[in-house]
Amino acid sequence: MKLKFYAALMAGLFISLSVNPARGFGEDNVELHGFVSQGYLKSTDNNYLGNTKKGSYEFNEIGINIATQLTDDFSFGIQFVSFDMGDFGNNDLGVDWAQLDYNWRDWLGFRAGKIKLPFGLYNRKRNADMLRTGIIFPQSAYPEGMREFVVGLYGASFHGTKPIGALGYLDYELYCGTINLSTDNMYVQELMYRYKEQLEIFGIDISLADIIINHMEGGMLTWNTPVNGLRFGATDIMGKGEVVLDTLSVDVSLKEISTLSMEYDIRSVTFSSEYMRMKIHTDMAGFEKNKTEMEGWYAEIAWQATDWFALGTSYGVYYPDSKDKDGSGLEKKGDRDFFGWQKDFTISTKLNVSEYWCIKFETHFINGLGSASLKDNPADKAEEDWVLFAVKTSLNF
Repeated sequence: MKLKFYAALMAGLFISLSVNPARGFGEDNVELHGFVSQGYLKSTDNNYLGNTKKGSYEFNEIGINIATQLTDDFSFGIQFVSFDMGDFGNNDLGVDWAQLDYNWRDWLGFRAGKIKLPFGLYNRKRNADMLRTGIIFPQSAYPEGMREFVVGLYGASFHGTKPIGALGYLDYELYCGTINLSTDNMYVQELMYRYKEQLEIFGIDISLADIIINHMEGGMLTWNTPVNGLRFGATDIMGKGEVVLDTLSVDVSLKEISTLSMEYDIRSVTFSSEYMRMKIHTDMAGFEKNKTEMEGWYAEIAWQATDWFALGTSYGVYYPDSKDKDGSGLEKKGDRDFFGWQKDFTISTKLNVSEYWCIKFETHFINGLGSASLKDNPADKAEEDWVLFAVKTSLNF
């Protein structure tokens, strides 16, 4: 493991333990947890989240989080994460979140730092493998290419819980701030790939892109109904930024990144369904404006059959261009029409070896290549129908 991981971990421990030196910190005041996972991906055709046609072990994650209750109202937490997913992540260490939380009342609290974004019902549980049956998050609502846009935000938020009588209660959060994106961000790399030929004429290296998000703002509202286990949610994010390439820049407008969600948890079975829409407009001087409007949804059933065995299945549909769902626009440009959608039927199993260790197996039966990398799947070698196998083991401590 890289030395900088240990340096950052020690810095986090020092910060969390010295914020309030007047108050003694023992085992009851500080909680240290972590997780590590390793997976393997293999596809019959096409590459997805790495070189999966040959089989890829570049599918792992490791993290450590530290939390402490400073006073009855103040708490602090920080999490370091390193992950690898094909060409992305490459096990570089990053701060996933680091936030100070002040709860003034149940209905009003305040967070500041790098806060975990509430996107959909499950975005803040991405690292909690023990809590879900599946391996890969439904890509129709949580596309990995957009992960960095919704994981964490440097800024502040107001949040709280408000009872609404016989109708149950509401959870809410309103936030604003900015984010840091890495140069190997999947969405940005795919965007630059679309401009590659034109940019190369001007001698511009797309790998040297500098990404700046000037501001983001958004909110979450969840209605916990009086029906036990039933809840509905909505989230929305907006913002502006730019991608700088030598003397050129690409203006990026996050017009909408939103979700609508439903979950019904009854006994050992959980039903969930979410709808996602993203509208991202880019404008580069001298080039045609690009209006990316993505759309997707999924429905999922998970059954915790016993303490040690869970079974799940889901079906999701994703469109990288919601105005070209049949791919006819792609065909006119000489591309394959099935790059215009991705339909994914998934079967998942989870074996709980212990309270802290699980092993998962998952099979995806996929039609289309809507969320796959264009540069990793040349049109003349792409296949419309394909299968993706995934195996993963995770340990929490």
